Amino acid sequence: MKTILLSIIIPLLLLITACSRSSTRSDFAHLGETMAECEKRCGKPVKPPTGTEAYYRNGDYIIHVTFWNGQAATVSSAKGKPGGTAISHTPLTSAEQETLLKANDAGSTWSKDKDSDDEMTTWSRADDKAEASYMPKSGILLVTATAYQEFLHEQKKQERE
Repeated sequence: MKTILLSIIIPLLLLITACSRSSTRSDFAHLGETMAECEKRCGKPVKPPTGTEAYYRNGDYIIHVTFWNGQAATVSSAKGKPGGTAISHTPLTSAEQETLLKANDAGSTWSKDKDSDDEMTTWSRADDKAEASYMPKSGILLVTATAYQEFLHEQKKQERE
């Protein structure tokens, strides 16, 4: 009887361990990755990429990546409606937010900004190379490379001159 129970329990425990590892594994795009690296991590884009952006689907999530100088400069993630690239506007749980931030920590740590509120939560990365924001009403968590933000700011400034 013990042998039968062990033969059932051990594979079950191995399956549970494998599932928990796969759910914590980062299959989300990372800042700094090329389109090919994002595709390797996330799978084929769900609609044809433009060269500067691509949409991926990871289970329930839609991942939108903007590329700048050949690398992922923004990664936005949200729960998606079944099929396609439409988002559901369903809020992300704290655990989901942590998973998405961890996918883009690059070995650094995230700190929630003091000015975060119910409308928007923002984080800064300790290495100052990325910022993140989460808007509960839209259910979108956006991670942006600081260098890209600075580039856009400078570009806007030049357009005004």
